[in-house]
Order: sequence, then structure tokens, then C-alpha cells
Amino acid sequence: MAAFDEVETSDPHRAYETGSRNLVANVYETLLDIDPAAGGLRPKLASLSPSNSAADEPVYRFRIRPGVLFHDGSKLTTDDVVYSLRRLLLLGTGAGVFWREALLGRSAANPARRDLVAAAERIWAEGDTVVVTLPLPYSPFLQLVATYAYILPAAWCVRAGDWSGSLDEAPPEHWASAVGETANGTGPYRLASWDRSDRTLRFRRFADYWGLPPLVEHIVYTSIDDRLTREAALVEGKVDFAVCQGESLSRLRHGDGIHVAESSADWSVNPLGLLSFDLAHDADFLGSGEFSPSGMPSDALRDPHLRAALSHCFDHDRFEREALGGRGIRHHGLFPRTALPGGPRPANRYDLALARKHLEKAAGGAVKKNGVRIVSYTHRGNLARERAAKILADGFNRLQPSARLEVRATTLQDLMDRLEGRRCPIGWIGWASDFCHPHASVSPFLSSAWPLARGLSITSPGTEAAVEAALRSQDETAAGRIYQQLARTIVDERLMLFVPSKVNYRVYRSSWSGIDFVGGRPNVLDFARFRWNTS
Repeated sequence: MAAFDEVETSDPHRAYETGSRNLVANVYETLLDIDPAAGGLRPKLASLSPSNSAADEPVYRFRIRPGVLFHDGSKLTTDDVVYSLRRLLLLGTGAGVFWREALLGRSAANPARRDLVAAAERIWAEGDTVVVTLPLPYSPFLQLVATYAYILPAAWCVRAGDWSGSLDEAPPEHWASAVGETANGTGPYRLASWDRSDRTLRFRRFADYWGLPPLVEHIVYTSIDDRLTREAALVEGKVDFAVCQGESLSRLRHGDGIHVAESSADWSVNPLGLLSFDLAHDADFLGSGEFSPSGMPSDALRDPHLRAALSHCFDHDRFEREALGGRGIRHHGLFPRTALPGGPRPANRYDLALARKHLEKAAGGAVKKNGVRIVSYTHRGNLARERAAKILADGFNRLQPSARLEVRATTLQDLMDRLEGRRCPIGWIGWASDFCHPHASVSPFLSSAWPLARGLSITSPGTEAAVEAALRSQDETAAGRIYQQLARTIVDERLMLFVPSKVNYRVYRSSWSGIDFVGGRPNVLDFARFRWNTS
């Protein structure tokens, strides 16, 4: 298998990027599982579905499946589940922010230690059952359990030097992970070796797996940055699966022995142009901090006319041709289609004359009079994001001679650091929802508990209150109306730049079948479903 994203960690509670998720999702398991065919949840390490016994203060009971073994031969117990769920809460990294939100009853960027301890005490064991009580209703709780609440063996973690399990100790967010270079889960595959210098991981089928045994004995996962090298390895038969770009699909479809399958998984908006409304005042690209051909004010993108001008400068048809192989997905703004069916879609109107009119009105005419320079950062090596940045710049730079949009390509990590640090006027990234629920799509951008939301500063008390109201609502229809209104606000006020999204494809040798994603999650492969076609 040839992937793009390098694996950063094997710690399931710290893994957040795609490479690490592929490792974790095949080695570790959660209490529940997502059934993409039925669109619901099914038992996994919990042998019975949980019960919610109170509406105002929900109580969930997970009866742990008996006879499950970790890869080191130790038995799964309720102590392991309690330890893992508490550890996820205390860490609060990645998707752990959602877990904290559920257990604390509120969004909190830096919760007090006593509050975290009190929240951890809401997780305990009763016989063969683990009980979780929430202070308030949390509508996506079970989706969160099924997607990110991975279970580790407590004793193994403690022996490795990780958190002791005592609530009297400092939360492990202050520690370096002791389980980020090795793995010990209950999943169908165990991690056999990891060569960081070669960027290659080897997995072996777990002989004592509790469920149906996978058919493939060995899986080799390697990270290759260059897309042409990945595709060549696939065509030449050196790898059986490769992450491929949309512009290569028409060629690969006609390749001998290559199968291209469109994925029904649709959780991501990619690319996505993020705008920052309140930049750091000492950022070098601001120049004097005034509108001029060499800079702009730190809050320049708060101006609705400047945002409108940018949105009308993007040639969507050109982008689909050059970056997406002629076909893209028109999502409901920030919400993937599957997360908010029937939501509003951006108009996507490429019109330089209209863009020029908006630019003339921007900042009360100051942009027309004095000019502006905007810096756009994009993900180096990602063709779709690089092309999106270029197409936007090509359009904007035709509006008036003193208005310039400059593109700078950088690493994804630097790009995210800049967005969170208020040092990125426009940033081109991709965003996959952490789980298929509208809250997972909107909260990282509009809830100030999230570093990205604080960096962008596009939220307001009103939007944060709407996010909270939808989250706590026990009326699915009412919550849906709130999310629809939030989607309309984001689209109408152009709080971001929306362009056609990439279609998720799986490209692999036709000698294989069953190449699909875990629980429908895009780009996270389910090794246990792989089958060699013998006929």
C-alpha cells in the first residue's frame, strides 16, 4: 500500500492525521462500530448496545464483550475501558476535544483540573458493564464513541510509563506519550514492525482475534510523498493500493489491471479556503497595517465586500478541469452532503466584473484608492490545494493593478500552525469531519474551545450559542433547522471560500476486492475486508 500521509503516532488518543488513523483503526477497537450500509451503529467491544436511561442527564451502559484478547494475550476488562475513556478525556487532544465537551457539559479550551477529575469520575465500572453519565444531552455521543473512543490495556500502558490511572496525578496531557511508538490493541491486525527511516509499517493478522479472522496475513503500509511515484508503483504492480489524485484518474482507469472505485464516504470538504478575521499585528505580510500595494490591516477580511470580491474571483469550472479530473462535489458550504442533506450550497459564481465592483466598495473605497496585498498560504505538494490558491490569485490579480494576491506554499503543519496562530490571511486546507454529524463539521470553526476557531476569529456570540443549542437539542428536527441556518449564515456571509471538493476514490490492483474504508470514514482503510481474487 502506498499512502501520502506519514504515520506520526500509534497512540490512539493522540492520532489525528490520516496516516496515524490508518494504523490505529486496524490495531485498536472501539465499543461500538459504524455500519455504513445501514447508516447506524452496531456493537463491537460492547456486546450489547448502550442504554440511555435519563433524558436530562443521560446515562449510557456498555456491557463489555467477554473473551476478547489484546495482542499481548491479556484479557479485555472493564478496568481497561474505564482507563481508556478517562485517558481520552484527560488528554483532550485531537478528537478528545469533543470527548471533553460531552463529559464536561460545555466547550472549554483550558478546563480546570478539578473539573476534568469530576468529569472522569462520571466513568466507572459496575460488574461487566461500564457506565458513562453526561451532565447534559450530547446528540452525537454514540457516534463519538464509535469513532474515537479506542480501548487500550491499562496495565500495559502503566508498565510503559504512561498515565498510572490515578485521578490524583496530573492529567497526561502534560506528559509525552509512552505508547506512541508501539501498539497493543484488540483489533484484527497487530503492528509487527515500524521503520520510521523507511516510512514503512508492517502489520500481521492477529491469530486470536475475537471476530471473523481477516483473510490477508500481512499488510505493508508505506508513505510516499510524490504522487507520480505512488501511481507508477501501482501501475507497475509494486503496490496493490495507492492514494491517487483526481487529475490522474482518467489515465489510471484505462490502465491494465487497475480498478478505480468511487467511495460513498463523503465526510470531507477538500479543498477549503479559510479566512482569518483578526491577524496577529506583528505579522510581516501586513506591511504598515494599512491598505496599500504592500500590505493590509489585520482585520481586513472582516470587510464583506473584500470577501465577496475574493469569492467571485474563483473559476470553479477551471478548477474542476485542472485539479479534479473534471468532476467535483458541491457540498453545503462547510457541511459535507452526508452531514446535512438538503443544506444550502454556495452560488459559486465566477464573475470578475462583479468582483471588481465589490473591491471598489471594500473598506469604504480604501482598497480602490490605496490598493491591497493579501498573502494566501497553501499546502505544498497537494495539487488540488495548490491549484485552488493559484486560480484564486489569477482571478484577483486581474481586478486592479494595485491589488495583489500572493501565494506561498508550505507544509501542512506550518499551515495549520499559521492558521491557529493568526498568521494566515487565507489558508487552503482540506477538512474531514471527525464523525458524520453536523456538530463535527461546524464546531472546530465556530466554537472558541477549538484552536482553529480562535485563530480564524470568524465566530460570534450568536453563532456559538446556535452551535450549543443544536448540540443539546433532543429534538432532531429542531436541531436540523439550527444547522441549516448556520449553514446559510456561513454561505451568505462568505465566512470561507468554498470550491468544488474532491471525490474520494479507491484505486487498486484489480486482483483485489473488499478495498474499502472503516465505517465509511474517508481515507481510513479497513484491512480486515481485503480479499485476493483467486478466480
